[in-house]
Amino acid sequence: GVDHAGAVGDRGWGGGVVMNQQTGISRAIVLVVPMCFTEVAYAGLFKSIGKGYCTITHPVEMFIPIRHDNTCEDQHLIQQQHRGSDEGNISIVPASSHIATDTWGGDNVFMQYKVWEKKSHSNSDRWGMSSGAEDALEQAYKAGRYQLEYVFLLYSYGNDEWDTTILAWDGVSNLLYTISWWTNFPSKYIRKLAYLIDTEKYHLVIDHVIQLPVLLAEGLIGTAYNSMGIVTGTILNPLDTLNAVIGGLWLLIKSIVLGIFVDLPLTIFLLLKVFF
Repeated sequence: GVDHAGAVGDRGWGGGVVMNQQTGISRAIVLVVPMCFTEVAYAGLFKSIGKGYCTITHPVEMFIPIRHDNTCEDQHLIQQQHRGSDEGNISIVPASSHIATDTWGGDNVFMQYKVWEKKSHSNSDRWGMSSGAEDALEQAYKAGRYQLEYVFLLYSYGNDEWDTTILAWDGVSNLLYTISWWTNFPSKYIRKLAYLIDTEKYHLVIDHVIQLPVLLAEGLIGTAYNSMGIVTGTILNPLDTLNAVIGGLWLLIKSIVLGIFVDLPLTIFLLLKVFF
């Protein structure tokens, strides 16, 4: 998403590693065990748990962060330049995944755009036929197509508000997301591996290998989770679900075709290219 903290600053194996190890451990403890003894702190409990989970599942990046001394960051699902809001439009991802989707690409990477430069459709298209369906479809499509980590909760930027995808999204968007996430998973995983090798962040390849079973487990749990969301989303958002049918079907077909027949061969080529 839009980087609110400053410019990108890569960190290697050199100075600051010992301090980063200490701050990494402290960060994990603080995030996983939040101040949950007051009502004010309770509001931020789920965001703290989300960042804590993200941190401990990326142990190498926790000890050797590559940007702003942060292991994990907020990322907009719908980018601000694509009318994305700060409210209910944030996921928590490791900085390495954030960079891989946001700033790595374009002219420096052959045949591969920065993925967030791509909109699922133009501003004149209204696939959702209502604002609620439109936003949910856009979030579900982009998260499924481009974000490697599975999205269970939607956060807000700059505050502790949160919501679940199974309650916030309509039934069609829940279906779109889980299918899109699986069909695009191979290309997303390979793309990040290519990014790590291309930018010589070889130490984070360890995290990436560790992440494979974690991500697959997230996907299995998420499939059951969003299957419930098809039901809850339809019951709680019946009009948005109805309005999302046509656009959701189009985006589902588009996601499957692009993920399997376009992005997958391109990312395999991209991975091979970084070795030569």
